[in-house]
Amino acid sequence: MQVIELELNHFNFYNPANGVLICSNEQGYNLEEKSFIGYWLDEVINEPFVKDEKLLKAWEEVWEKSLDAEEAAAEDDLLPDNGEILDTFLENYEHEGWFAFKIITGPEAGGPGYETAWFVLNLFE
Repeated sequence: MQVIELELNHFNFYNPANGVLICSNEQGYNLEEKSFIGYWLDEVINEPFVKDEKLLKAWEEVWEKSLDAEEAAAEDDLLPDNGEILDTFLENYEHEGWFAFKIITGPEAGGPGYETAWFVLNLFE
């Protein structure tokens, strides 16, 4: 699936295909929206909210393998970056009409105080 990266100074996100609110600072997540497949937050990347069982199961398998790799790499101080693991997973996961949006928010994206969230949307819904 294609991963589209956005840098925002707010946490208001709408489905670009139909204009429906996905999340906002004031209202939280619109979990009932049909096009909203799931999301990950960088602080708790191992605890996503995912409505689609196949996607969730595939992520859990990748996450478990990454934990094994992390254990092995810890000896060499080559710990994998969790965000990169998720980016790669989403890029390699195929489902027609689904797109991932990687949203970096904060005072200075990539600087102190920033956060990253990944949203998977069905833009054909």
